Amino acid sequence: MKSFNEFDTKFRQLERWCGNDPSRIEWLVKNSPEVRRLIGSLYFWEREFESKLTKHRFQQVPSWFLERYKSYKERFGPQVQEVYGRLWLSAFTVDGLDGIPADEILYPDGRPPPKNDDQDENTSWSMPGERAQDIDFVISWAWQKYYDLKYEVPYAEELGAGLDAWEWFTETVGIDLAGIDERWKKLPRTLIPSHMERTASANGYDGLVDLLDDATKAYVFGLPAAAIAMCRAVCERVLKEYYFCDDQKEESFGKLEFLAEKKYRNVKELKLKKYIKFANGVLHNHRGEDLAESELETARQFLKTTKALIENVSSLPAE
Repeated sequence: MKSFNEFDTKFRQLERWCGNDPSRIEWLVKNSPEVRRLIGSLYFWEREFESKLTKHRFQQVPSWFLERYKSYKERFGPQVQEVYGRLWLSAFTVDGLDGIPADEILYPDGRPPPKNDDQDENTSWSMPGERAQDIDFVISWAWQKYYDLKYEVPYAEELGAGLDAWEWFTETVGIDLAGIDERWKKLPRTLIPSHMERTASANGYDGLVDLLDDATKAYVFGLPAAAIAMCRAVCERVLKEYYFCDDQKEESFGKLEFLAEKKYRNVKELKLKKYIKFANGVLHNHRGEDLAESELETARQFLKTTKALIENVSSLPAE
């Protein structure tokens, strides 16, 4: 929570110093050290936050944060990323730019604290998009060691059994690590407003999170039919729990979608009806054959729609 509050405080300062005009950012970066440090702090805050999101399938955040972060991303974020991004790159090629020391550019909040041993141990060497290749290398190395040394090393039989088990998972079960890694990068990350937990009916919030968990896992593991079906279930739960009062919650999903489009403009913009129709076709007519790559992309787009439906809950008017 402290980090979110720090973001809001800094964003308010930026709005005030810019006169709510993002086009002034470039001039301020060049001419005001104080504002430049503030903009740099926001630049690195956004990068760190987005990096943390890539490590999760969804994340709960304060309800007020969604509107503030959306406002920042739409109005100020692109200019901050462009202007300070150029400045950041210059710090690696020259010792500063326009008289600005490189250390100030790289550490606008001050010099970083020295890393301790725990931080060094937790540093990840594996890069997104390369994890499957990294594992392939390890497995190939292990097989080579097994063939070269199986009569000389202890636990050779256990090593061989482990490698056989790995082949069973990848070849018989069909776990596709390269595909998983690629879909993990493309996965829409949902920010769940914290007040949804307080306003849901009994078991409503937990059930919603479980469904969203299933939907995101199904997409990541390459199961578009399951992902689409789970997205449909998530959207139905969200509409019933958060978009309508008790006397409307017994309506059918199709009726709720129709009412939501009439009542909320941002729901109409989501084109939810198209995805519901597609999901119904999958549920009732799916014959069990593998869905094409286009259906995986449809599942991803449905997850984006589901994400928007959930995040929009933070801006709904009170009943």
